[in-house]
Amino acid sequence: MKLENYFTDYDESVAGEIKLDPLGMLAIWSSLGQCIFNNRVSSISNDVRNYTLNLLHHDVIRHLVSDGSRPLPSSLVTKFDNKDSLAFKQACLLLLEDVFVLTVVENEGAEDSAEFDATGILGITRARRVRDDTKRNLGEFPLKFSSAANRFLTNQLSLGVSGRYKTPLVEMKFFDKRYEYRLPEFKEQWQQFETFFLSSNKALLGLSKILGSFLYEAIKRESKGQQIQFNNVPKDLKAAYLQQFRKPESVGAYSRKFWLKVTGLDQGPAGKILKVLDQRASDAGTSKMLSNKEVIEYALALASDQDKTYLDRITQIEPFLADLDLLFWIILSNPSQTFEDIEKVWKDLQRNDNTLPHKASELQQNRAALTDKLSTLAKKRLTDLMKIASVTGLKNQILFLLKYHHDVMESRGQGEWSVVDPSGKIRNYVRKHINLDREKWPPGRWTHTYYIPEFRQLARGLAGDAL
Repeated sequence: MKLENYFTDYDESVAGEIKLDPLGMLAIWSSLGQCIFNNRVSSISNDVRNYTLNLLHHDVIRHLVSDGSRPLPSSLVTKFDNKDSLAFKQACLLLLEDVFVLTVVENEGAEDSAEFDATGILGITRARRVRDDTKRNLGEFPLKFSSAANRFLTNQLSLGVSGRYKTPLVEMKFFDKRYEYRLPEFKEQWQQFETFFLSSNKALLGLSKILGSFLYEAIKRESKGQQIQFNNVPKDLKAAYLQQFRKPESVGAYSRKFWLKVTGLDQGPAGKILKVLDQRASDAGTSKMLSNKEVIEYALALASDQDKTYLDRITQIEPFLADLDLLFWIILSNPSQTFEDIEKVWKDLQRNDNTLPHKASELQQNRAALTDKLSTLAKKRLTDLMKIASVTGLKNQILFLLKYHHDVMESRGQGEWSVVDPSGKIRNYVRKHINLDREKWPPGRWTHTYYIPEFRQLARGLAGDAL
């Protein structure tokens, strides 16, 4: 659900992605998707409520850092150096995130709790476990003021709200990677936030002020060696959290104009996709969700010539990538098999010796435009795969794909999934359980998402309660 995302670049250091990506396709399709969404959406950052919550927390910390009347207590100088240090800002972010999630779980079971949708709240599962398992009243639960705190998520600095939604806000120029807010290039965005957002929502502005007061009081307690407990959180702060962040749609109702203005997601090809999704959501009696392919195709029909480029090239590239995926999944579908076994399945699925070379040859004719502005890794991989255009015979194409797979895995320091043994058979170390019925794999089927599902979720929240 990327306004890092908004969508983040593919990262080979993320082991979970690597294990699911033996052909390195993620680098290609994610880069193609990023060209549409301009790094404004991703698989881990696509919820308007979390975006807004994170930005509000940063605004509270920004004001605290610049407020000379609220100095860093001397007893904390050794630990944090000063209020502008990264560690201090991280400690503030983690504390506020913990207060929010505890507020949500405390509210569950209350008379009006059904009005609050906790879906998508990061850390909610472990927070519920803490609430249910603790022998003490939840109000006595200790809160930590530390940049190393991992209360409700493992590696919370990266996987919590502030971590997952950091890259988009960096891209939008609210701060840099060290959370420096006061550089000249960030001034305009904060002015937008204050004048276009906070000034139009007095309740949110009130929450911001309550958070600022609570945060500094918590810091003073920490400086005196006094434990910060959940019952130190003011009731009006909790009530305001629950009211302002009731569900993504309620947040979208008051924040849509702001987010579209600062992200530009209503402009260019992304804007055409947003229009398709909004229209589909508002059509009475429409129950069938558009496929990713249909979303792109409908957006193309709305797009100007200038906006068509990045949409149209996906429609050209994806059938080729999907068929490469399919061939590799066929290879992995049995522990061992002959080239003839693979060829039989390939032909049963209405593909032949010329399917891949023909598609690759068409792409090669327009390679410069198709790879324009892709990441270096995406461009290299797509260009390498296009070389199958000159490979004749399915057996040689299988060998080509296995060699490509070997190179991808070797670059990661990992073992290959499939090899040709001395007898000439293909043996697999990893199995792919897949339905290979013809109805499931019609020619032209797409397998990659290009962040359409994530943008769909973001668009649903941004639509507010109107749709």
